[in-house]
Amino acid sequence: AWGLGNSKDIAVSTDTYKLADNVAWRIVDGEVFAITADGTLHSIANETGRAIWDLLAAGPVSVDTVVETLVQQFEVDHDTATADSVEFLDLLAHKGVVIQN
Repeated sequence: AWGLGNSKDIAVSTDTYKLADNVAWRIVDGEVFAITADGTLHSIANETGRAIWDLLAAGPVSVDTVVETLVQQFEVDHDTATADSVEFLDLLAHKGVVIQN
């Protein structure tokens, strides 16, 4: 997914994330395009990222919920889903696309 190495030491977080209020977004042909307040265009084209985006678009979501969704929808173990989810959500937060609660 996002290429994080060994994930065995990562604890599941109860933190929640939500889309930033100042992000405009659209889905075109299955790909998410989001524009942040600074005018930067971000795109999410893979199925895993899209699954996480769909959860975020529905409202604030916990890391636990994201992980369980990925484990159920994709052939991925819990540790990998946790590591990838945390990395992806942190990346989106760093870019101003989501806010961590």
